[in-house]
Amino acid sequence: GDVYKRQVLGNLISGQIVNYLNERNTIKVGFSLFSVGIITFAILCGLDRVNLYNFYGCFFFVYLGVPIAYSNSGVLALSRHDDRANGSAVMNFVNMGLAVIGVFIVSLLPYSPMIVLPLILLSVVVIYFAIFFYSRRFAD
Repeated sequence: GDVYKRQVLGNLISGQIVNYLNERNTIKVGFSLFSVGIITFAILCGLDRVNLYNFYGCFFFVYLGVPIAYSNSGVLALSRHDDRANGSAVMNFVNMGLAVIGVFIVSLLPYSPMIVLPLILLSVVVIYFAIFFYSRRFAD
């Protein structure tokens, strides 16, 4: 239940931040919160200092930042297409498909999840930033 509260809080904050910042800057805020949580989690895993409180503390920022970035990314992506329903369906399919593939890959790896998870999440942060900066070339 606590995860859903954070996601709802992230969506509500996203709705308010967009009144003060444009979509791109709001996405930066969401990515920054997401990155802070993941980098902190990776550092704590590397130091072998992860406990329940640290884990939820780090992922508070993740579950706050993801809805802020995702909702505004969806708005930007779908604003350029006429068939928004189809675009939304494809985005959700890709989102869920990548999650399933990620869980499958993690289950196949022979290493400890406390080593693999931070590395994968750090890779996701790098990929998100690469995509974000690459997409700036196509901005209006």
